Amino acid sequence: MCSSDLQQGVTIDQFESDLKRTMLIGKLREVAIEGSVVTPAEVEKEYRKKNDQIQLQYVKLSQDKFKKEVEPSTEDMQQYFKTNAAQYQDPESRNLVILVADGDKISQSLNSTDSDLMVAYNQNQANFRSPEHVNVRHILLMTQGKPAGDDAKIKAKAEDLVKQLRAGADFVEMAKKNSEDPGSASKGGEYDNVVRGQMDPAFEKAAFSQKPMVIGDPVKSAYGYHILQVLVHEDARLKPFAEVKDQLATQWKQQRVTGTMQTISDQAQAALQKDPDHPDKVAAELGMEVLHADGIVPGQPVPGVGASADFDQAIASLKKGDVSQPVSPAANKVAIAEVTAVVPAHPATFEEVKSQVHDAMVNFRLTKMVRDKSTELSNAARANGGDLAKAAKAMGLEVKTTELFKRQGNVEGLGSANYFDQAFGEAAGAVLNPIPMADSTVVAKVVQRADADMSKLQEQRGQIVESLKGDKARERNTIFETGLVSELERQGVVKLHPEVVQRIVASFHSGS
Repeated sequence: MCSSDLQQGVTIDQFESDLKRTMLIGKLREVAIEGSVVTPAEVEKEYRKKNDQIQLQYVKLSQDKFKKEVEPSTEDMQQYFKTNAAQYQDPESRNLVILVADGDKISQSLNSTDSDLMVAYNQNQANFRSPEHVNVRHILLMTQGKPAGDDAKIKAKAEDLVKQLRAGADFVEMAKKNSEDPGSASKGGEYDNVVRGQMDPAFEKAAFSQKPMVIGDPVKSAYGYHILQVLVHEDARLKPFAEVKDQLATQWKQQRVTGTMQTISDQAQAALQKDPDHPDKVAAELGMEVLHADGIVPGQPVPGVGASADFDQAIASLKKGDVSQPVSPAANKVAIAEVTAVVPAHPATFEEVKSQVHDAMVNFRLTKMVRDKSTELSNAARANGGDLAKAAKAMGLEVKTTELFKRQGNVEGLGSANYFDQAFGEAAGAVLNPIPMADSTVVAKVVQRADADMSKLQEQRGQIVESLKGDKARERNTIFETGLVSELERQGVVKLHPEVVQRIVASFHSGS
């Protein structure tokens, strides 16, 4: 914790303040949990809820099964269109001619010389200076936040770990097992490219003075005892030209492509504004691609350009003959559009929206048919004494049976068991109301119940009690936070910014 925090620019005072706040929050949470009372009846109820099982017989009515039955005729669609014509309006659209500059193509035509790259190297040597740095592993045994009387015991443990490491113990495994620095423990205690001024002074002094691969004596910092092993220690240096030549070539080409595209887009915009009747000529002179796109409305992908909010905004208010500002609709591309026509909003014709009418009618009919069929099936099953199989057979539907399942997890063939929560409260033989799911509706019957084995309650009692206490503590905490903030708002002590509160609460939860 300490090393990673300090590497990110957190001061010791800030760290101590954050640590105190975290410890206070922890104490409040402990009080909330310890103050929660869980009764035996609540434990038994939760145990039953987690361990009761049921088995279902079911019929799954999917929309795909009935698609052929709801296919509308052309006459049906025309009638639907007439009745709902107000819903089908073609919005204002624009016909465009678009000039596109492609950075990838420009890049292929650009090649740097060693002379070009040497000029860039000499002009930007500050970017190629590598400061003195170390790669280091460490194990932290925290003393901060612990009683002063524990210091000797913690130091003794650090000294024992040093002996084990010097005897050949694996540093990475020892760090994962013993280090109390969550920022590095899972990585074997490693920090790369540590430069002076990033870490605690005591830690830093040892890291920059200790010989590589040596296991040093325990070092005491403001946070605890560190055991360090320096992996690499490199002095400050200027990287030679040969080492950064490829990097320079990439940067040189990127800069040239960016500058070239800016020049081309500026020239294209000026040329189109001057001579809007000859976009092909302008494109040819500047090496740009010409695209033609008609009926363009905001929010729809533009051929050759794609979906781009910036492009939509650039053409939104343009009139016939206007030229847009240069826009970058995709990586390494610049586009400029000229409006050749503005088509006002108008009622759509049936042929223009025939597919939309078809889909709307099919969706409506399918939804209604599945709902009606599932209601018919469940009613028929109840009417003949709960015989779902007989009712399904009469309607030409397939019946399946699940394995026993609990409230948690998934049910094979059906998905989440959450859909069938109501079934756990029903007796064997009960036919459930139709259950809408993501892609179908299910009619089910409870075949059998397997109530929780109460002889195993004692094994799970402790875990259930802690879980219920945690739930109650969270409820209390929410009530406490809401009441406190409301009172402080009323007094004018605080002004609530919901988005900030959500961020803070999220950070606390992620750290718990």
